[in-house]
Amino acid sequence: MDSINKPCYYSGKGKSKGSYIRIGEANLPMTEYEIYSYDAFKYKTEDELRTNPRIDGTFFDTIQLYGFIAKAVSVKPNLVNLDKKTLININGLSDRNGIPTVCGIMLFGKYPQYLSPNLDIVAVVCATHNYAEENAEGERFLVNKRLDGTIFQMLETSLAFVQQHMATKTIIDKTGHRNDESEYPVKAIREIILNALIHRDYSIHTENEPIRIEMYPDRIEISNLGGLYGRLSIDDLGKTKADVRNPFIAAALEILNVTENRYSGIPTIYAEMKKAGLTEPEFENLRGTFKVTLYNRKTENNVLKSRIIDFCKNPRSKETLAKEFGFDAKHPAYFMNNYVKPLIDSGILRYTIPEKPKSKNQQIVTVQQ
Repeated sequence: MDSINKPCYYSGKGKSKGSYIRIGEANLPMTEYEIYSYDAFKYKTEDELRTNPRIDGTFFDTIQLYGFIAKAVSVKPNLVNLDKKTLININGLSDRNGIPTVCGIMLFGKYPQYLSPNLDIVAVVCATHNYAEENAEGERFLVNKRLDGTIFQMLETSLAFVQQHMATKTIIDKTGHRNDESEYPVKAIREIILNALIHRDYSIHTENEPIRIEMYPDRIEISNLGGLYGRLSIDDLGKTKADVRNPFIAAALEILNVTENRYSGIPTIYAEMKKAGLTEPEFENLRGTFKVTLYNRKTENNVLKSRIIDFCKNPRSKETLAKEFGFDAKHPAYFMNNYVKPLIDSGILRYTIPEKPKSKNQQIVTVQQ
């Protein structure tokens, strides 16, 4: 079905109880938010324009707000004959009565988290490769911070957080010139965080869930509430014009030259990762959450990991696996311990005879998601 007609549901139960989603081999009931997200696209719900009865015009940072209005007029000269109140309204920053919208407060509010304390970013450096898992010293997070403020402030502080906590390698070239090479390309990180701030869902359904930045020894994951919006699919990212969840926020950031609003963000992320010699970014649309994962050079051949997972869609013996990927089939222990066992431990692969790991008939197969 076209996205505009979803969700399809069993009328005998009604939309709220009769809507299902296919996950692997199972049909699971859709959550209230998943149903809402389809309806929001269908009926063009403008959650960025909703207001809060506790907020009035005094919550605007007027210096920043009026600076934006001046910039908007300079970019669009035809606005020059409109009064200030009208300009603020037509740019989605307030309603007709001058009450600030979510868009207005997130961009130019004195303290946007007054709307909801979780309209912020949680940034953590994880102690192990798994979220909230303790290391040998009993630590779950090496660093755990909340980053708040306007969209501009959160962009700056979160980018600084990542730069502070990612490794940097110093390279001296033949001329003696020093170059600092960061663990992840800063341009790619900026684009991901900016996309999360622009495209997150600002509805009441998600205002209690912050954007998350999770740094692990081998990767960084950045996720935001609000899966892919409208007709866009993972395969379409960066290739086609997208339906925009928050067009007023996107337009304001374009006027201020923070973003180009030309669908160049995803291609930039791919290009920067390629330039840095890193694995391609991973994009996931996870039942109302959009997540981007970047792997660093500590990842031991992430391309090989993907190939192993794909190859094991049919059960394979350890000898067959070792031979397929260029290792010693007669002595496959090194390959198994360093490449296959971590995937089994993480639940991505499994033994076909789990009760007898060393059985001569043992095979390894990919776990169906």
